[in-house]
Amino acid sequence: MNSLQVRLVLIAAFSFLCCALAAKKTDACDREAANGISTPPVLPATGQTAPLNTNIWVSEPIYYTYGPNAGPLEAEEIVLRSNGVVLAVRARTVSVVADYLTHLWVIDPVDLLEDGQVVEVWVRNELGSTFTAQGGELTAAPAAPVLEALDVNGEYFGYLFCGARPTVAVRVESETALLFLTEIGPVTEMPRSAMAVGSGRTATALEMEPGDLELQVIAIDLAGNRSEPTPLPEVTVPPPITGCSVAGNSSARALWPLVLALLLVGLWGRQGASLSRREN
Repeated sequence: MNSLQVRLVLIAAFSFLCCALAAKKTDACDREAANGISTPPVLPATGQTAPLNTNIWVSEPIYYTYGPNAGPLEAEEIVLRSNGVVLAVRARTVSVVADYLTHLWVIDPVDLLEDGQVVEVWVRNELGSTFTAQGGELTAAPAAPVLEALDVNGEYFGYLFCGARPTVAVRVESETALLFLTEIGPVTEMPRSAMAVGSGRTATALEMEPGDLELQVIAIDLAGNRSEPTPLPEVTVPPPITGCSVAGNSSARALWPLVLALLLVGLWGRQGASLSRREN
């Protein structure tokens, strides 16, 4: 094998490695950050006021399972304190359907909070939120969300690395404390599972299997009151985009390995030409 062939083999191997690493970072890291739950870690958030009958909503992100705090979050690891006193609570979960299963914890204080009462929410011995109960109880159901946009994307799938199946994102016209994206069906109680849970105006379902889906969005306030569901147009989820290529939202970040490889080819070619002139 001559020197030119060696150079080409090394450049090809380096470009492949860069592309694969970019795909791994783009997909795996970004998915772990969002993972179907786009609410703040704790609602009500720090500095927020909440009705006296508020629930506390705690999202369980992927790093609780795979990070330094390995192991699923347990109910006793979520503690409410007020004036140094631990409050009695009831806890339940909503499963968020994704490739990595996550949960949204719904913590319900047994006793009604008092007007002006300051509550601290501790999650695994860390302060997650400090909010104030104020303004009476919240009992009226939110208005049904009005769909503003629906977006279905195929995601970049890194060659030889973990890749993402497509995403489905919805945006509604008015902000809501929580926005649930679920499979279509009647809503008689708090959903036990959801494709995605968002806060504000958006919710994005990750790791979707290809196929046809009938979905709906439901607005839920801090106290757990639910709106009537708003059905979405039928969604056809495409298959993932495979191979080391540029696609989806990752296109800008996936271009840099190619640019770097071309620069190396140019620099190496100039170096080889310079050496040839010296030998001659």
